[in-house]
Amino acid sequence: MFYVQEVGLPGSAPGFAFSVKTFVEVFAIFSTPWVIARIGMWRALLAVTGLAIVTIQLLAMVQSFGQMLAAAALEGLYYGFYASLGISYVQSFAKAMPARATALYWNTLMVSGVMAGPAVGLIAQAYDFQTVIRSASVMAVVAGAVLMAGRPPRRQPV
Repeated sequence: MFYVQEVGLPGSAPGFAFSVKTFVEVFAIFSTPWVIARIGMWRALLAVTGLAIVTIQLLAMVQSFGQMLAAAALEGLYYGFYASLGISYVQSFAKAMPARATALYWNTLMVSGVMAGPAVGLIAQAYDFQTVIRSASVMAVVAGAVLMAGRPPRRQPV
């Protein structure tokens, strides 16, 4: 609705954005093991959190079809990494029970999605869809703070 009603893009714009996002997301998911091997899971999660904050702000500033496609590609990049890094991160805390950690991760995603729907509607009704998008950026900042607070201890020299 943001792209069509507030930005004034054609009705097909959200479909194009979703296609680009999904296309890039697949490549991000498949490249996650390489990223983890190069910089580690925690640093990768922190970088993705930063990318999410920037991407969400860019999504809120879209004014043209090209900007929408570029922002959708960035969204696919951060979300693909977020999804695959997130589940790996949660599973790393439950090495003996990865299925239980996966269920916890998935259920948390589903519950947060169910709760986000009404929140999006309320914020959009009171303000606009751009405010909804910017609110998501605030949640990414909170996620970054939580990630920093739970930073793994540095290894002591031997």
